[in-house]
Amino acid sequence: MDLVRAILFKAEEAPGGSDVGRIEIPGWDEADVLEHIALLKEAGYVEAAVMRSGNTGGVRAAVVQRITWQGHEFLDLARSDTLWSEAKDVATKQAGSASLEVFKAILTALVLRAVGLPG
Repeated sequence: MDLVRAILFKAEEAPGGSDVGRIEIPGWDEADVLEHIALLKEAGYVEAAVMRSGNTGGVRAAVVQRITWQGHEFLDLARSDTLWSEAKDVATKQAGSASLEVFKAILTALVLRAVGLPG
């Protein structure tokens, strides 16, 4: 999930109206970044051009074009380092891991609690 968050933050840095382009995340293998961009595209969090290898089906190249509305919503929920860390703790302690949608639900509940609303 940290890589997902990092990719979205990096994509957010692109000037409005321009393609994000190639994303590099320090400390992460290029293959992992490319695969996670493809997964974010499949989940509807980004629009991206993804090229897969004909032999292995692995991702050869992935270029983010823009973050979608759904991606921006997730990024807004994930913006606070404190809430992000707490969401990771909840996901790990309660389930061992969590899908993107479950993680988003955890973040939503934490944000609602932080602003004093039932969640």
